[in-house]
Amino acid sequence: MTKNIGGDYSGRGACLSALVGEIFGGLLGIMATKFAILPACYWCKTSMNILHISGVLKWGGGENHIQNLCFELAQSNPEVNNIILCVEGGQFHQKLTKLKIKFFTARRRRRIDLKFISTIINLCKQESIDLIHLHDPTAMQLAIIADHFSNLPPFVLSKKISYPVRKNFLTLYKYNYKKIQKYLCVSEETQGVLAEAVRDKGKILTLYHGTRIDNKSDITLFKLREKLGIAEGIKIVGNIANHYPAKDLFTYVRTLNRLINEYGRKDVHFVQIGSPADKTPEIMALVETYKLEAYVSFLGFTEDASNFIPQFDIGFMSSKLEGIAQFLYECFYHRVPIVTTNAGGAAEIIKQGETGFIAEKGDDEALARHLVYLLDHPDEAKLMADNGNKLLYSQYITPVMAQKTLAVYREIIGSK
Repeated sequence: MTKNIGGDYSGRGACLSALVGEIFGGLLGIMATKFAILPACYWCKTSMNILHISGVLKWGGGENHIQNLCFELAQSNPEVNNIILCVEGGQFHQKLTKLKIKFFTARRRRRIDLKFISTIINLCKQESIDLIHLHDPTAMQLAIIADHFSNLPPFVLSKKISYPVRKNFLTLYKYNYKKIQKYLCVSEETQGVLAEAVRDKGKILTLYHGTRIDNKSDITLFKLREKLGIAEGIKIVGNIANHYPAKDLFTYVRTLNRLINEYGRKDVHFVQIGSPADKTPEIMALVETYKLEAYVSFLGFTEDASNFIPQFDIGFMSSKLEGIAQFLYECFYHRVPIVTTNAGGAAEIIKQGETGFIAEKGDDEALARHLVYLLDHPDEAKLMADNGNKLLYSQYITPVMAQKTLAVYREIIGSK
């Protein structure tokens, strides 16, 4: 028998039925082994056990954030026991095997997998979890389902990209779920988007992720110029992004087309690093249409991709949806000048002509003009890169992010 802990929506029983209906039958096994999870007097402990849940298969900025948060808290606050649950066999799983972070895995062969749900329930009991930090919409959905069959600890939800929240009943139910005590948004832009869907605006706050500075490196398995045969004097314009629609690599290719075929700039070579996805064949077809094959290299997924950033002369982003891309912070760190769209919170850290150049989403003409300016004005480009580096150290490093996140954890756990 499920417990009634929905929000204040009328018809929440119908919503619950829709949610549970997706996995009808299989959940009966979970019901038969109902768990009582809430640790006795867990709010009195000086230490705390936090379960971070990632429900995605690919490695991206969100998973990098989890890794950085766990690392920083281990250094500054060892009383915080961070545990990660991720998808078995995914890229995050492979990454975690090389790190000193406690983690568990569970299979997720479909959008809603009973094995993953039961693992959430078991871990909360086994590890005496005080709070669950949900890092993506899939993790949120799986945790909500699990909570209907066990009394899980309170939730914190991170919103890491400015995707609008769908206004259908079931989605609003999930985003307004009673157990979510705080929403941590990666930018003010993301906070504004989420506020359109969440009823209790007082639970929403902006918490910039920043970047970790102690693990930066320029060590790579190869040098881009050598591997790709890029001559000295040719400027490398680099981009790191998986081939998701949000990254808008069609605008990336159109910008390159303007630069090469309209402006006649043959002194550049674009390097794109990131995992292929459904749209990759269309992106490659557009490259062929514009006859740009000699001016761009797609490297696919590359381990420690950010280590290549010091080899870029310019960093370039064409996204149409973001939170704040980790790539921007990393370009700041390595003193690489940046040209980007105003996706997500980019405008909150890129000051036009001071810390980089910014253009409207999809405006390949403006993006190309900004690239030309940096190519033709190396002294100004260096000054912008130096300004970005100073801004990074003043506000956007992970120790700051970790302490602000810990304050949220303490507030929630201490109020119970």
